[in-house]
Amino acid sequence: MADLENLNKSDGYRIILMLAGTAMELPVLPERISVKQSFDSSEKKVLGLGAVNLLNGAKLRQISFGSFFPAQKIPSVKLPRSRLREPMYYVRKLRECMESKEPLRFILLGADIDVNTRMSVESFEYSESYGEVGSLEYTLTLKEWVDYSPRRVTIKENVAAAGAAERSGTPAGAPEDKAVSYTVKAGDCLWAICKASYGDGSLYDKLYSANKTVIDRHNSGTGNPKYTIYVGEILNLPPKEEL
Repeated sequence: MADLENLNKSDGYRIILMLAGTAMELPVLPERISVKQSFDSSEKKVLGLGAVNLLNGAKLRQISFGSFFPAQKIPSVKLPRSRLREPMYYVRKLRECMESKEPLRFILLGADIDVNTRMSVESFEYSESYGEVGSLEYTLTLKEWVDYSPRRVTIKENVAAAGAAERSGTPAGAPEDKAVSYTVKAGDCLWAICKASYGDGSLYDKLYSANKTVIDRHNSGTGNPKYTIYVGEILNLPPKEEL
């Protein structure tokens, strides 16, 4: 997980790319971020009506922006010098992500909007300008990624629990009634788990507090951010009102 314990919305916008478990924060924020959202539609002819437009659903979002990787610390760079990397480091990381054929996680934090989603790198271009020797200008286009791999579902029948749920009208094991356990899988982060389980990703800090003992024990001595979670780790998901 990214270095979220130091992220504060009052600090302004920040963009972090999670690449194969490595958090890479952009040193210079883009002046503009373009988001493309379109619908898959088809035109049909209906007797008595003529042509109609059938909407088949939304297509995957695309996010495009451009900025530069500075060769040295300049006023527009908000990262401390200790966290600023040389320009080719960022280039190599993005190229490795593309060659691995794995998605990255795009995290945008700001005063008005938060985005935390998995995306693929559609295109990445960079160049060196004569006026800023060593610095690299770039444009990056990301596309929303949806996991399409098959999943194994195991159904365990609990006759007693099912009977009690049937009498009460409440599904057995419903998260809103009692805490449930969750096993962390590849690509998970606390924000994404909260979004899927509670419908609100901003509860990640409260979920961390509910599992502080387990998470801190696994992170002890690693030097990783405190919100880092690991595949196979079992988390406790309390009811939303108890967070």
